[in-house]
Amino acid sequence: MNRNTNRKRKRQSVHKDVNEALTQWFTQACAHGATVTDHVIRQKASQLAVNLEVDFEPSNGWLMRWKQANNVSFKKFHGESTSADHGSANEWVTNVSPQLFRGYDPKDVWKCDETGIFYKDMPSGSLRFAGDEQSNGTKVPKDRLTMLQFTNMDGSEKQAVVVDGSELERVTHGGIYFFIYLSIYLSIYLSIYLSHIIHIYLSLLHIHIYLSIYLSIYLSIYLSIYLTTYPYLSIYLSIYLTTNPYLSI
Repeated sequence: MNRNTNRKRKRQSVHKDVNEALTQWFTQACAHGATVTDHVIRQKASQLAVNLEVDFEPSNGWLMRWKQANNVSFKKFHGESTSADHGSANEWVTNVSPQLFRGYDPKDVWKCDETGIFYKDMPSGSLRFAGDEQSNGTKVPKDRLTMLQFTNMDGSEKQAVVVDGSELERVTHGGIYFFIYLSIYLSIYLSIYLSHIIHIYLSLLHIHIYLSIYLSIYLSIYLSIYLTTYPYLSIYLSIYLTTNPYLSI
């Protein structure tokens, strides 16, 4: 029996019902201007599979095939692309920083910088059909928290984060309060006070370091005197550390 080897047979999708239902939902979502990402597509596909009583797991391969079959691609809404100054960055790493940090251990070199948490921010684009017109998107939310972070070069120590908020209300999402771990929340209306915050925080950091040094010296002297006065305690201590080796680390 002769067969046409050049003929391509169209394979039917195993999860045809899920794909068709998802395509209908996606069409309606695009018509309403909703923002749809890959994560949203996977969640909706899983939900439709449960409703249709289909054993289905939205994998990366399935998502790629679904987008190719429906001619769906990512379209950017807002924002502009910027390029970093790689030349200056390489110059800093190669020539400047070694001279500045000469004689200092990485653990003694600290970095203080601020970053923003745009807790109402939306994705910069959405999945759309290839024939859809470019959407202008919506206004970018400006609600933010400013995090001031302190850490040393090798990352062995990370100090508390100062959060500068422009609103007195707590940040909520879905009824769950949003708290920053090991942070101090400060409601400040003028950003000019940020330098004063840094000065106060560094002063507290110096006090913490000095207290730690003095406390360690005091404890070492007190322990040596106490062990000299009661020598049998050193024997008990050595036995205890031998039976519990993790305490001697």
